[in-house]
Amino acid sequence: MKSAIILDSVAQAFGVSVREIMGKTRERPVARARQAAYYLCREFTSLSYPRIGAKFNRDHSTVMYGVKQVGHLRFRNPEFDRKIVSAEARITRRLMERRPVDDVRRLQAPL
Repeated sequence: MKSAIILDSVAQAFGVSVREIMGKTRERPVARARQAAYYLCREFTSLSYPRIGAKFNRDHSTVMYGVKQVGHLRFRNPEFDRKIVSAEARITRRLMERRPVDDVRRLQAPL
């Protein structure tokens, strides 16, 4: 569920589609968005590099490289950093909208 929120948020922030992020294209705008999604999966989930790679149909070393690239790009490219910050804000907002207390109550309610 979190990975779907992350993908959607990154797609919106970077102006690409989820389908493009999940695809094979190497066009720079799409590749950067994909790397951002790897990075944010590491930030917002406890998934390992191999698990993130499996979600994106990529090798874990590709994910590791992408996460490292995002760290460098955030420092060197203010526009890229703004996109990451925007995606982080969307993710946080959407995760906060999910009310775990309501989910627990629903599970405890009689059928």
